[in-house]
Amino acid sequence: NAWVVIKPDDTVVIRVARSEMGQGSLTGLAQLVAEELECDWTKVTTEFPSPGQNVARKRVWGDYSTGGSRGIRTSHDYVRRGGATARTMLI
Repeated sequence: NAWVVIKPDDTVVIRVARSEMGQGSLTGLAQLVAEELECDWTKVTTEFPSPGQNVARKRVWGDYSTGGSRGIRTSHDYVRRGGATARTMLI
């Protein structure tokens, strides 16, 4: 799905569309997905989707901005759902 990529070597790539400004947003959002997937945390990485990917997918990631320490507050729900959807697709 747009949020989670599971590679053949079981590496899990979490796409995060929020800026990291020292609050731990990348780590926190990745942990939410890893928890939903019950995957090996050592195999989890994050990446920022490119603006081109966002346009090609009809802006599925919305805007890439963050501010006021809202990265996790405004993203946790749909990021967790992305992880849960990926898990459902696997079982």
